[in-house]
Amino acid sequence: MKNFFLFSNLVKDPGNVITGKLKAYIEEHGGSCGLFSTDRLSNLSERCIEIPPETECIMVLGGDGTFIEAVGALACYELPFVGINLGNLGYLTECDSQNMFRAVDRLMEGSVNIGNRMMIDGAVMRDGERIHRSFSLNDVVISRSGDLRVIHFNLLVNGVYLNNYTADGIIISTPTGSTAYNLSAGGPILFPEGDLMVVTPICPHTLSTRSMVLPADVTVEIEILDVDDVAKPVVVFDGGDACRLRCGDKVVIARSELPCKLIKLNNVTFIETLRAKMRSI
Repeated sequence: MKNFFLFSNLVKDPGNVITGKLKAYIEEHGGSCGLFSTDRLSNLSERCIEIPPETECIMVLGGDGTFIEAVGALACYELPFVGINLGNLGYLTECDSQNMFRAVDRLMEGSVNIGNRMMIDGAVMRDGERIHRSFSLNDVVISRSGDLRVIHFNLLVNGVYLNNYTADGIIISTPTGSTAYNLSAGGPILFPEGDLMVVTPICPHTLSTRSMVLPADVTVEIEILDVDDVAKPVVVFDGGDACRLRCGDKVVIARSELPCKLIKLNNVTFIETLRAKMRSI
């Protein structure tokens, strides 16, 4: 690999100080380097970010949130991603700023492995028409955006009614996203390379409801019932792209045909990463 595209979070790297050093290093070693920097990550998937046609790798400088936003905006190019951690937890990043030059060396040498992470495709259906669509590396979350009122909804799997909920909301997560909001809401941790979905209700008004792990080839539907206008239910894709919901709306979620390609630079296992990150919380 010689041709790179840098995606930089200016909040994590004010003035692109670290990003500038990385760009200079790449160019000094015979590579080319495009650059996109922003301090406003929300809804980047709605913007058209153009990258040079010769790009072979996208390098993301920031934390997990930056990485997720970059994937949402650039996964359509079907290029591999690698993350440089300038944040806190960094489940999705491969190295930090102290090791980023060595990472470039390995990328240029071609001594890396590229794996696929499952993504999910979500659509909001209203009166039989699709009014919104987005895809997620982490999760799709239905929750309230107004006052502290519960929302009511049905859960269907492959078109078959499964359960009714009165809750603060529900999370439909990929294996990659299982260590994010799903984990905070009491859901299980999945190995990120798996092909599964996990459905976790948020604070359901019941004594028995638990998370459910589903195969990747199912279609999950959330049907919004008697909406309290004060609760203002909303569906949010990967924490950024949001759509207000009405009574009768359906959020339909399935595995995306588009995977996220992640570059692996080290031999650290997911278990080792999980152990280290759990200690830091």
